[in-house]
Amino acid sequence: MTNLRWFLLLLLAVGLVLFAVANWRFSVMSEAGFLSPVNTVLPNAEKVGVTVWPDTTVYLRLPVLILLMLAIVYVPMSLWIRAQRLLLKRQIGRLEKEADGLRTELEQARVELLRPPAAPAAAPKPPEPIPPQAIPQAPPPPGT
Repeated sequence: MTNLRWFLLLLLAVGLVLFAVANWRFSVMSEAGFLSPVNTVLPNAEKVGVTVWPDTTVYLRLPVLILLMLAIVYVPMSLWIRAQRLLLKRQIGRLEKEADGLRTELEQARVELLRPPAAPAAAPKPPEPIPPQAIPQAPPPPGT
């Protein structure tokens, strides 16, 4: 999948280079401004006007404008995707660490359950019987 992504990015880069070469008109600078090879004045003919504010217009060459638009779209999305991937990797690592801890506790419980019971300690002596004289007697009821 990674190879396919790189191949598509390579095709996009080659396409952009071909587009830029085809649309970039090289001019000669003279006192009259930019001149075409036929010596006719081209006032911003190969440039695209982009209105930044109501009274400000920036003239850019078409390939530069397209590359700027791609950068404006690609860079924030790329950063957002990388941040999400980093957060998910951290969460997966935390969950794996927790699962390892639970696995260790399970193994310890399994060992405890499979351990044979310990030999009973010496049986406690049965309590000695209480002699009848030691048991308190209630006084006889009156009138008997």
